[in-house]
Amino acid sequence: VLLVFLAARVLFAPRGGRFRTLLLAVAVFTGAEAAYGLAQWVTGSQMVLWLNKIDHIDSASGTLLNRNHFAMMLYLGLGCSLTLLGLRRERTTDESQQAERETAVQTGLGVLIVLQLAGLVASKSRAGIVLAMLVLLPSVVLLVISRLRRRSVQVVGVPASRHRESK
Repeated sequence: VLLVFLAARVLFAPRGGRFRTLLLAVAVFTGAEAAYGLAQWVTGSQMVLWLNKIDHIDSASGTLLNRNHFAMMLYLGLGCSLTLLGLRRERTTDESQQAERETAVQTGLGVLIVLQLAGLVASKSRAGIVLAMLVLLPSVVLLVISRLRRRSVQVVGVPASRHRESK
């Protein structure tokens, strides 16, 4: 799965917005799967679409029969959601509109991340939860470092474009 994701990244990255669109499609799809899996888990449903589950009926599996495959899909989506959260947005001329849009995007991504994490926990897949933590921890550290760097540049008063040129 990681190799397929990296191949897609190499294919879509040079073309600007396509990479962001690919990440968003995976993040939204896995968010929807997580919501379905959580509904399945909360209601105690033993149905996966039109099939009866026979194993691990106490855990979420979304539209998949195997809870480990469900967890694998969710932590791939978690990585996409966290990547989107860390990507810089293009600036518009209207600052208030930019701030509102930024807040809406961050809120939406936050909801997707919470859904994906809750789905991982509901899947009760030990490997899925461990691998999600391997995705989550470095992403959070990099996100915090990125935000701190931006804030330190703002505090000093040097525009971000000048800061990048000096590197």
